[in-house]
Parts: sequence; C-alpha cells; structure tokens
Amino acid sequence: MNAFKLVAALLASLFLLAPAFAATQPALTFSEVDFEDTVAPGDSVAVLFTLSAGIDVKDIKVTGQIAGEKDSRTELQVSKMLSGNERELKLTVGVPNDLREGTYKLTLNAEGKANGIVRAQQFAGNLVVEQKDHSMYFKSVQISSASVTAGDSIDLAVRLINNGRNAEDGVKIKAEMPEIGASQTIRVTNTVMQEDDRIIYMTLSVPRDAESGLYALKVTASNADVSATTSGLVEVQKFVPAPQVSERQTQSAVSVQMPIGKGAVVSLAVSNNADSQKTFNLQLGGTADWASAARVDPTTVTLGAGESESVFVYLLPSAAGEHSFTLFLKDGATTVSAVPVDVKVSGSAPAAVSRLADREQLGLVFVVVVVLLAVIAAFWATRKGSGKGQVYY
Repeated sequence: MNAFKLVAALLASLFLLAPAFAATQPALTFSEVDFEDTVAPGDSVAVLFTLSAGIDVKDIKVTGQIAGEKDSRTELQVSKMLSGNERELKLTVGVPNDLREGTYKLTLNAEGKANGIVRAQQFAGNLVVEQKDHSMYFKSVQISSASVTAGDSIDLAVRLINNGRNAEDGVKIKAEMPEIGASQTIRVTNTVMQEDDRIIYMTLSVPRDAESGLYALKVTASNADVSATTSGLVEVQKFVPAPQVSERQTQSAVSVQMPIGKGAVVSLAVSNNADSQKTFNLQLGGTADWASAARVDPTTVTLGAGESESVFVYLLPSAAGEHSFTLFLKDGATTVSAVPVDVKVSGSAPAAVSRLADREQLGLVFVVVVVLLAVIAAFWATRKGSGKGQVYY
C-alpha cells in the first residue's frame, strides 16, 4: 500500500513539473543558418536556415534584416508548427545601395503563439559589405504625372548616385516605355565622380496612337563598365479627338447646292467623341455676303459620351455662285471644331425695273388720258351746237 502511494506521488510530481519543463523549452530554434557573408551595396543576401519547434506554435512570423537598416527588412509567415517539427526555409535580404563599407549584423527573428503566449527567438551573424569597383544606382525617379494622354509628354527627374570606388565617364541615361515605342537617351557630359549625386532632367514623348493602359517605364544608366536600372508604371490614356461636326449625307466633304431666293436647310450631325458628357454652343459665320438670312437650330446641344444629334442650318441665299459658311462648335469659350461648308447657289436674281422706265410709262399713260378727255369734250360740244336752233312745241 505504501509502495502504491509512493508511485502515485511520483507520477503527480511529474505531471506538475511537465508544464514548468515545457516552459523552459525554446518554442522556436534556428539552426544550419547559411548565407554569403561578403556582399556589395545593392546586392541581395539569400539566407537558408532550419526552423525547429520545441512545442506547438502557430501564427509564426520570421523576419530578416541588416541591423539598423529598415530598407533591408523582409519577412515570411508559417501558419503552424507542431512540437518536434522542422522546416527548411529561405529569406532574401536586400543590401541598401547607400550602405557604406563595413561589418554589419544580419539578424533573423522568429515569433509565434504557444499556449496563448507569444514566444520569440533570434539569430545574429556577421555580414561584411564591400564596395564594387564600378557601381551606380538610381536614388529616385520623379515624373511630372503618373497619368499621361497619348500624344503628350512626361518630364522626368532622375537622381543618379555613384556608389562604386571609381569615377565613371561616358555615362548614358535612357528612359523608355518599350511596349509603345517611346524612348529618349541623353549623355552625361561630365565625369560622375565617386559618391557623386546627380539629378538629370529628361522628357519622354508618348506616341499619339498609344492605347490606354498601364505601361512599364524603364530608366537605365550605363557605360562600358557598369549598368544600373530602375522601373515603374505610367498610366496612358488613349488620345480622343475633339468632337467633330460632319455633314449627314456626305461624310468625305461638306458641300451642298441650293437655288437663289428660296429657303434651304442643311442637316449636320454633331458627335461627342469625348469620354464624358459635354455641352456645346453652335455659331454660324461667313453668311453675311451672300445670304439675307441664316441661323442654326438648336444653338446649344448636350451630348453624353459617344452620342450624336442632328442640327439644322437655315439659309436664304441672295447671291448666286460658289460660297461657304462655317459652323463653330464651342465648349465654353474654347472652339473645339470649326467646319467649313461649301455652298453652290444656282439661278439668277430677277431683273430690276429702272426709274427711267417708270417715268416713261407714266408719261404715256398721261398722254392717253389727255387725248381721251379731248375726244369726250369734242363730242359733247358737237351735240350741243346742233340742237341750238330747234324749237319744239
């Protein structure tokens, strides 16, 4: 009986000690850490390592970093590792371009949750940074706009730094958007000395026929000994022509015929080729010399993107021959289209009656009236004379 109690007491002691023992075990452990320990500014360091779990751990995050250099930080995540598990993992740590020569600490940090408690483990190793004989990099590339319309241009300010041991001559800088065939190359006239910090300004023209989309902008600095490249994205908007006015019946040329002295109507189609709703004002010009009346109806149109509407020009030509007028389409104070319309007026103007002819006709009428009155007077005088000596009873 005493022996049984002794065994039970020992087992109970073991159960009580188990949590304390587990708590002393590292939740996560780094081993077999391997990396190239001598690098140059701008390089990347591939770090291979084995991560082991002493207890069940979840929500694990592993970060790698050159101590004190935030730009070098990188991380990976592991959802869960059971006690006794091992994982072979890889992290790639970037060496900043502006890092000076010297010895730095490369650190790995792992943390995760075990039994509701965050557990962490760290590894640190030496990393030697040495400059290359020839090396340059772009500190920054600034553009005038992240969005450009096809046919326009963008301005660039590129900041180039020589972080190598040697000065560089004959450096050329090329900015390009290869997918749409846009490029510009300039030559840096002066020597780029060691640790020089240069700002170079460039202008890149975007072809008029480029389609809408996101395109890679690539900038390269190079000479016979070194090359540096950086890239980004630029949004290109397709070029949309200004709204056009076109004759409804004849698309290739706007030309109409009409007779003189009779009212005529010219039907035109106004289209909005922009990508948003527009309100346009319509005005006529060039009709004063040959038309006694001219107007356009309506004088204002509002069109959605891609919509069209007919407008009508009413004319009363007063002079025969070949003439023209212009229909102006305005967006506010800006004329977005000015379309000439050729007009051929047929027929001739009615002959005018001169004043001389009018006077001659009036004189002839006067003579006729005088003669007629004279005849009537003679007739009455004759009748009166013949009846004067007769007496009737």
